[in-house]
Amino acid sequence: DVRGRGLLLGVEIVDDNKKRKPKVNANLCNAIMESCLRNSLLLGKGGLHGNVIRIAPPLCIGNKELGLFKEKFLSALRSL
Repeated sequence: DVRGRGLLLGVEIVDDNKKRKPKVNANLCNAIMESCLRNSLLLGKGGLHGNVIRIAPPLCIGNKELGLFKEKFLSALRSL
């Protein structure tokens, strides 16, 4: 589940998209964040169950940086 307002986004990692059951026991959120960190992409974590990846780029981010973020984030997701 992806939600947010403006440039502050949250990507919730869940087991079942219909029931929105948090994926806490598999630690997938941590694995995604570790993979992003290896690619020099720093993200935050939040949510009641610690299963939400927080994306908060600076307001001055440009299209080039957004493209680089997209490449690194998708690479991290594909690596798992």
